[in-house]
Formats: sequence, structure tokens, C-alpha cells
Amino acid sequence: MRKEVILAVSILMCLIGSMSVAQAGEETKIVPDQRLVVSTAIYGNLVTWYETSTNVPHIYDLSIGKELNVPDDRVESNMEIYENKVVWQNGDDGVSLYDTSTKKLTHITEAYNPDVYGNNIIYEKIKWLQDEPYTLHSLYIYNMTTKKETKITGDINADYKTAIYGNKIVWVRADNPSIIYIYDIPSKKVSTTSASDSVSNLDIYGNVIVWQSGSDEKSDIYMRDISIHKTIQITKSGSAIEPAIYGNRIVYINANDIYVYDKFTRKTTRITSCGCAYAPSIYNDKIVYADSHETGEMNWELGSIYLYDLSKQVPKFKHQGMH
Repeated sequence: MRKEVILAVSILMCLIGSMSVAQAGEETKIVPDQRLVVSTAIYGNLVTWYETSTNVPHIYDLSIGKELNVPDDRVESNMEIYENKVVWQNGDDGVSLYDTSTKKLTHITEAYNPDVYGNNIIYEKIKWLQDEPYTLHSLYIYNMTTKKETKITGDINADYKTAIYGNKIVWVRADNPSIIYIYDIPSKKVSTTSASDSVSNLDIYGNVIVWQSGSDEKSDIYMRDISIHKTIQITKSGSAIEPAIYGNRIVYINANDIYVYDKFTRKTTRITSCGCAYAPSIYNDKIVYADSHETGEMNWELGSIYLYDLSKQVPKFKHQGMH
């Protein structure tokens, strides 16, 4: 009986939290009951995600309110989107490219951890050796127009974490994760900046890089404007993870809730309050994430995909039956 009461209270708190959040914007559930969602991405009217339960690529079109039919393929990691181009690491340890306008699926090359922006796809290749160090890793950029592949780093005995925006590619190496590398595509020049601790979950927009820094036990979100060489620590909770940036907004998770930081006003807004949200991404005023509050608890195995629109304000109070 006591467990039933606790569960009922938990569900009620989730619902109350959801109602209070709606005062700052509008939350919409777009797809229910997704299992083991790892990541989401959004660009324009297209939302992508995949589940480790099936490893099937999902693409949802907000303009028509339904999922698109995607050719059979397996997603292992890094499902990313730019305009009508969606990339992911497939089940054959290769990079897949799907064009939603032409409905064409292309397997680009054997590679890992892709990201996409404009005409460029970046990815990591691994050279397998019989002797130690057994594997050597390097980064490449692939131009979708010219179909030309260019190697941009040397071979190292460590994997990479990467992101791309415009003409800039950023990465960290697992053998030295406190150094952020910045590659300028036109000039082919590499610069570096130091972070205070181990860097993970990099993202970039314009001249601003965001990342999660710290350990599994304690981590916070940082940003650096490389045009003015200034780094700012955004959070100090020790529990902030998975940042993503678009425009002047940075979205991240803190204690299983979604927060948004405005880098111009330096104001932080909490948009969920149930402690059941994860895997956020952002495009303009729209934030996409998975949330399991309908189960009454944080449940990585079963959540729904939600869209939160910061541009849509709703009344703080709704009076039913009053005119």
C-alpha cells in the first residue's frame, strides 16, 4: 500500500511539474513509448532519434505530424541532422547518409561517429593493427558535393569526440581530453584551447564551443567564445551533463531535468521539473528530449519524445467553464 501511495504522489508531482513548466512555453508529446532512447537531434521541422532496443532510425516531420518512412538500416551511434541530410553510424561500422528530400540512403564509407553540417560530413576512421597499440584513429572530412574525402589529423592511439558547425571542426582526443582542438576548413589550420578538466559532449555554434567537463561523479557545463578567447563556467551544480547549443541558447541536463541557458542574458530557465528527462537537443526556439514522467519515475527503458517550444507562451491560469 505504501509503495502505491508513493507512486501516486510521484506521478502527481510529475503532473504538477509539467503544468508549472507550461507557463514558460508549450510542451507537446510527439511520439509515445520509445524504448531506450539514446539521443535526439532537431533541425527545422525534422526530429531524429534512435533506440538501442531496435537500433532503427527515426525521423519525425513536425510540419505533417508524423514519422517518415526510412529505408531499413541499423543505427549504432551518432544520429545527426542538417537541413534534409541525416547521418549515423550504421551496424556495419560505416557512415550512412539519408536525404529526406530525395529519399535516398547512401553508405558513405567504413567509419565511426559522424557529424554533418552544410556539404561536409566528419567522421573517425580506425586502422586495425596486429601489434600494439592495436588501433590507430584519425579524423576525416567528406564533401558531399565533390565526394572527396580528406584526412585532417594524424594517426593516434586514442579515439575522438567531435562536432562541426560552419567552417569549424572541434574535437578532443581521449589521450589528452583537457585540450580542445579547433580546425578551420578553408585554411586547414589547427588551433587549441585548454579546458579545466576532462572534456566530453562537445558542441559548437558559430564561435562558441560548449562542453561537459569533469568526471562521472561530478561534471559541469562550460562555454568558450573563441573569437574573444573567453571561457565561462555555466553551471556549478556538479551534476550537469549533455550540453547542446543553437544561437544564444545552451540546453543541458541537470539532475535529470532540462535547463536552458541564454548566453546573452546569462539567465537559466528550467523547463522540466519531474526528474525524468534526458537526451536534449535544440534548434531555434524548439527543444526536443525524451521524458518518462508518465511512468512516475526516471525510466531509461521507456520514455516518450517531447517537443518544447519556448516561443509559445501559455496563460499561468486556465479557468474552466468561465466566460
